[in-house]
Amino acid sequence: MSEIGYGVVGCGRIGTRHVQVIRQMPGARVVAVSDPDTIRCEDMCRQAPEAQGYAQLAEVLADPRVDVVVICSPTHLHARMTEEACRAGRHVYCEKAMAATPNECRAMIMAADKADVKLTIGQCTRFQPAPMMARRLVESGAI
Repeated sequence: MSEIGYGVVGCGRIGTRHVQVIRQMPGARVVAVSDPDTIRCEDMCRQAPEAQGYAQLAEVLADPRVDVVVICSPTHLHARMTEEACRAGRHVYCEKAMAATPNECRAMIMAADKADVKLTIGQCTRFQPAPMMARRLVESGAI
């Protein structure tokens, strides 16, 4: 199996963490990072010297080495960015929250289905005590 090329969009704290983890995964490499803040993008490129830095998502999507787009941007951008990445034929890992509205979430899922790509949402907190309690309350009919 060849290496999987990742493009990380959003060079803030969580994007930095994704780059660190991807660089440790066998068979994976960070090939692109993107942030409109050029200083943050340059900082990220120093952490992943094999990656090309870009200011815009469109540049990441134009990079043929990118197989998976990791979206670590602010939530209000998730739906648009996910739909663009799907249309470009890229698999998407999108950080939580998925999107700002249920309709945006549905549009993201439909875009992935239409493009026949994978869409994963990084909702790792769903198994923590508070979300589990909320789920039990909803399932029991209390909420």
